[in-house]
Amino acid sequence: MDLPQEPSKEAAKVISNSGGGYWICDITHKGEQKNIFDIVSVICPIDVLINNAGILKIHSFIETPEEDLDLMFNVILRGIYFVTHPIVRSTMDRNQEVIINMASMGGKEGVPGRSAYCASKGAVIEWTRVMAMEFGSYNIRVNCLCPGIIETEMGGKI
Repeated sequence: MDLPQEPSKEAAKVISNSGGGYWICDITHKGEQKNIFDIVSVICPIDVLINNAGILKIHSFIETPEEDLDLMFNVILRGIYFVTHPIVRSTMDRNQEVIINMASMGGKEGVPGRSAYCASKGAVIEWTRVMAMEFGSYNIRVNCLCPGIIETEMGGKI
């Protein structure tokens, strides 16, 4: 997995200029997620949460090993749950959060050789719709972005 220790120069500049902060964790480890939440909840209220974790293992449906299926769903879908759940539960009374879930065009239009990836990103799209409906009465906006291929280490593998 690609776990950068620092944001890109461009992202660092935006974060710095906006007075924001960033925390990097391996969202497949529940302990790290809780540590991030504890740190953030003490330091500052969360106004915008961007769930932007992904992993790509290229296999046809029939050749997808169970370990890769589990890994993609753990990173892409369960990661959103484990990060978003405690934050929303603790901040629903603030009535101003924005949650942005990163999905993919692959979640809207399947791609051969990427069945587990596309299925997990499709689940993100549907989960975003449900969260938007459930959190709307708390004035928490939930949106999903579905970019195409982006030039990254992962995107370069396509």
